[in-house]
Amino acid sequence: ARERALLDRYVLTPSVRARLRDLARVLAARERPAVLLEGPTAAGKTAAVEYAAALTGHRLVRINNHEHTDLSEYVGQYAPLPDGSLAWRPGPLVTALRRGWWVVLDELNLAPAELLEALNRLLDGNRELLIAETGEVVRAHADFVLFGTQNPAGGAYGGRKLLSRAFRSRFVVLRAQPAPAAELAQLLHTRSAGRTPLPFCARMVDILVELRRLRARDNVFAGADSLVTVRDLFRWAAREPGTYDELAAHGHALLALRLREPSGVRAVCAALARCLPAASVRACHGDAREP
Repeated sequence: ARERALLDRYVLTPSVRARLRDLARVLAARERPAVLLEGPTAAGKTAAVEYAAALTGHRLVRINNHEHTDLSEYVGQYAPLPDGSLAWRPGPLVTALRRGWWVVLDELNLAPAELLEALNRLLDGNRELLIAETGEVVRAHADFVLFGTQNPAGGAYGGRKLLSRAFRSRFVVLRAQPAPAAELAQLLHTRSAGRTPLPFCARMVDILVELRRLRARDNVFAGADSLVTVRDLFRWAAREPGTYDELAAHGHALLALRLREPSGVRAVCAALARCLPAASVRACHGDAREP
């Protein structure tokens, strides 16, 4: 049921179809290489893998990485039994290796270096993983595939490290670019089951573009790719505004009220004023001057 819902919810725009074709070509290889999808936030990297898994009937396991991810979160650890003894409890990566599931390692370039080093043996031609605590060598099931997703290192994405050339070469790297503006508006409209009008979705995308322009020009929203991401647009469309007043009010609530810097609030108001009817913007906020 979950897989069916995922397939029904996924919107196959031309750029999404192109990404899935690239992914399918890699997965068709006999040796089942590891795949690294790299691109900006909300570019659909993990969603593409989820869709491919649901479409082909493979179970998918997601492991989210951060600066303090421990190897035990991948391979497992000893855990106490009711009688007080200890038993080895395999982690999600080991279980997936044995059963032929797919695994996606999100935010791969946030993981500690020692964790990445532990994956080297799995990523080479042997496709096996050594569990140091037990001495067991787990060999990958023929159906097992490892995916990684990550934002580009440096720049706006703090904490992401540049993967070594040797480690990166063990993956087939696919670039994930954001959907074009016209496709993005259609995505928003479709994901809201048509309840957010397409012209409203197009205005949301215009505001995304405008905020990025303001950031590039005036360096507002420093430290972020842009104030608004595609995920924010999906949240905005999910509120199903029925009028421009509601569209402006929801946009202001989602994008401006969370900001601390007055310059950011003014930038949001300026973008709303430029892209929406003036009366609707005045109804939600009085200060729509240029930042």
